[in-house]
Amino acid sequence: MIANIITMCNAVCGVWALLFWIKWNFLISWILIICWALFDFLDWKIARKLKQTSLIWAQLDSFSDLISFVIAPAVLLFFKYLDFQRYSILVVLMFILCWVWRLARFNVKSNQKNKTTDFEWLPTTFSWIFLSLILIFFDSLNYLIVISLLMILGILMISNLKIKKI
Repeated sequence: MIANIITMCNAVCGVWALLFWIKWNFLISWILIICWALFDFLDWKIARKLKQTSLIWAQLDSFSDLISFVIAPAVLLFFKYLDFQRYSILVVLMFILCWVWRLARFNVKSNQKNKTTDFEWLPTTFSWIFLSLILIFFDSLNYLIVISLLMILGILMISNLKIKKI
């Protein structure tokens, strides 16, 4: 299915962005970040337009998002701002685990019949956009600011926060 291939391209771009970032090729990494966002947008649109949504596609999309929207930005932030400072590994791990928890709750909820029209919990795309803007526009940030942002975003993703969809 076309949607599955596009979704897998999202995951591939996320992994490659990480590899290029670790090798200090930031330009290629940012190009790949833009590509994975486009693939994530396109797979959703194409899957619905071609009526190719399926349980497999939903799971592929979730796991691809885990790589591209959570693990990649968390690792990029880690290497840019935290780099093995006190508690930094634990906070990055906590952020990733909060997202995994949110994803599991979302997947269970999406399989239930009583769906809501609101976002439940902080959307991961908001976290990704927020973290990406930090990476793009702030060359140096205080360690405590980055740690605090990751902790706040992680907690908001698993909170009972409800956000109206626009």
